[in-house]
Amino acid sequence: MEKQFASEGLVIFVDIAGSTQLYEKLGDLAAYTQIATTLAQLGDIVHRYGGQVIKHIGDEVLCFFEDVVAGIRAMVVAQIETSTAHNTQLAIRVGCHYGPILSRNNDIYGDTVNIAAHLASLARAQQILTSEKTLNEYEVSKDKHIGHYQIHGALDFSQPLQHRFLTQFSPKGKQESINAVLLYWE
Repeated sequence: MEKQFASEGLVIFVDIAGSTQLYEKLGDLAAYTQIATTLAQLGDIVHRYGGQVIKHIGDEVLCFFEDVVAGIRAMVVAQIETSTAHNTQLAIRVGCHYGPILSRNNDIYGDTVNIAAHLASLARAQQILTSEKTLNEYEVSKDKHIGHYQIHGALDFSQPLQHRFLTQFSPKGKQESINAVLLYWE
């Protein structure tokens, strides 16, 4: 019998931007090595902050965090660490959304997954896009984390994340509009 359950959390898609150009520029082996190294680094960061890597889809990673604060902070750290790890133009783009999911056979499904994927498709290299709902959940929950994951290098997580409204979109088949928000961490 298949294991399935419903829960709520932060769904994250992380995509390596410019991977096609990287293969063209460096050749297959060198590009694959850099991409595999970055994917492993992302996995380490996700686990360090208490999340799960659900699966890899080419050069994209699907992640899940029960804790919205830990998930957002992990992605900020991932942006910082991956941007300084290589001498090439390798960068990541992130889309994340908080909400209900259905978990079945080590995979996740539902509107939350679809919205996170759409946000990732809107993001550019070195950007984190989230929904206004996710940002609100982060702001409500972050005070529970005082003392946890607060400082990473020069980044102080006790300060509010800077953000700006980017665009509005309606997921396929839905009448509800989602406000996409760009997060800043510098």
